[in-house]
Amino acid sequence: QGPGRELQIDQKEYVSPIYSLLPRLISEWHDSSNTELALKCLHAAFMKRKEYSTVRVAAFTKQLSTVAMHAPPFTAAPLLAFMRQLLHRYPSAAQLLENEQDVVTQGTYSPDA
Repeated sequence: QGPGRELQIDQKEYVSPIYSLLPRLISEWHDSSNTELALKCLHAAFMKRKEYSTVRVAAFTKQLSTVAMHAPPFTAAPLLAFMRQLLHRYPSAAQLLENEQDVVTQGTYSPDA
């Protein structure tokens, strides 16, 4: 689609800061513009390109659900909607919603993975 249309960057260096900043959306003082910006970043990371690490997708799904449980409604609803889109795009991560014998990954997310 032409030179300069997309930057070729290491995906890990883009998604690791997003992952670590998601819990900050829980704060009451954040407004919906911060949520919108976070969702744009997540969309660029997972919807505009294919993520090949199921562990990373599973970690983000878990992080999004955790943040949504504690966030104000104007943040929780869009995060849950994005998580639904994420699970549709990466069906293997949907096993997180199944019983414990069908879990995709174990342990904690490592940004270096």
